[in-house]
Amino acid sequence: EDHCGEFCHSIYKLDFNKGKKFNVVLWRDDCKDNPWGPNEEGTWDYARNGWCPGSVEPGLFMDVTEAVREGQNELQVDMQVQNEM
Repeated sequence: EDHCGEFCHSIYKLDFNKGKKFNVVLWRDDCKDNPWGPNEEGTWDYARNGWCPGSVEPGLFMDVTEAVREGQNELQVDMQVQNEM
């Protein structure tokens, strides 16, 4: 199989209590906009899943209040990976 690593376009699928669903896409296609611009050599400007070289990633914050209920909850996490290279 293909091993695309950070160059895979991934969609994280969150399902709370078999009802409220969220799709999370962390794809970054702005890596070419780094402060060094054209002075940087290598693969700096390639789009990546979730990060860019030299970037600080703050993480992901989601408000899931409407998806959870009082007491015990169930969370299912799936990931869809697409290799477009």
